[in-house]
Amino acid sequence: MNKSALFNEPINRRNTGSDKWDKYPSEDIIPMWVADMDFRAPREVLQAITDRNQHGIYGYQSKPLDLLRLIQVRYSARYDWHFDLDSLSLVSGVVPAMNQVCRALLSEDESAITVTPVYYPFLAMGQNSDRTLIQVPAQPLGGGTPSDRFDPTYAKNHYPYPIDALRDALERNPQARLLLLCNPWNPVGRVLSRAELEAIAALAREFDLIICSDEIHFELLFDDNRHICIANLNEDIRQRTITVSAATKTFNIAGLGGAWVIIENPDLRGKFERFGLGLNQGNNPLTVAATQTALAECEYWRLGLLEHLQSNRALLRSTIEQIEGISMNEIQGTYLAWLDIQALNLVDPAAFFEARGLGLSLGAQFGGPGYMRLNMGCTRATMIEACKRLSAI
Repeated sequence: MNKSALFNEPINRRNTGSDKWDKYPSEDIIPMWVADMDFRAPREVLQAITDRNQHGIYGYQSKPLDLLRLIQVRYSARYDWHFDLDSLSLVSGVVPAMNQVCRALLSEDESAITVTPVYYPFLAMGQNSDRTLIQVPAQPLGGGTPSDRFDPTYAKNHYPYPIDALRDALERNPQARLLLLCNPWNPVGRVLSRAELEAIAALAREFDLIICSDEIHFELLFDDNRHICIANLNEDIRQRTITVSAATKTFNIAGLGGAWVIIENPDLRGKFERFGLGLNQGNNPLTVAATQTALAECEYWRLGLLEHLQSNRALLRSTIEQIEGISMNEIQGTYLAWLDIQALNLVDPAAFFEARGLGLSLGAQFGGPGYMRLNMGCTRATMIEACKRLSAI
């Protein structure tokens, strides 16, 4: 099967227990909300699961050292980050791990802090752990005519990380102890630059912050963007950072669960692990087989996916440029588009788009009212139809 066919096969996902597709019983609405793609997982992953199933016994999974070493080597070779195997552990998912961090590392009088808009489970982590979550709104650069809106220089700085606002918030809230970071930045599609990450690291040192960095989209980057692991910037930040990531978004196996956590500071690692005793059981046998195979054998699939997503991005961008009242910033990573709809002055944005056959995510859910998030992880035919419906607005 050629690369194009891998990502353009029409697959009916209705009535398959799909959260994404079952949200809209009406076939007149294209679901483009939750971050799950409409592509079959790589054939090697399907075969690995089939082979594991053939064994027929699903006993307790021992520590999968081969998978752990594979992750360790991947970071070393691709990101020049060299850490001991003891620093790496498997968990059931990125969101559970980050909630575990909040509960394990924050005392009753300490707070977490994050920048919005951000992946919406971040916004529940404070409440989940009975701690305060301080939100620092990021401000997109305003203006831009249709001709210059997607100029590379303008686009790359369209949603800068609000370093100054974060500093102000930290000065006003000395109880802030934990920074929840999202890079690549969901939902705005930014890949944070080295300069931004170094500024964040400097604030962490100045205000004695721990950083929990969600880097789940780290291998879904476009153009010349390169992922930088914030923990790998210097020794100080290495000792105050917890990195959480997974192969699930990259290879579209999110429903299988599974993620990893990298904590080089033994004190932080001990607190995290002690809190998870009796709660976090790592990964199941099928998840281990799928993740190991995806990382070891499916680079061709990842590269093909990037080509496909960039093609969808180009079509969406050219469509949005022609629509009065909607704009979007350049998508540097993830497969999620952040649409500015403030000029439409909608009372009920979700209903407005659903009436036009598009099921999108409300920006308010991410701390960004006046925006909608659109999932581009679909076939070309679906993207063409979605753009046709957008154009009719």
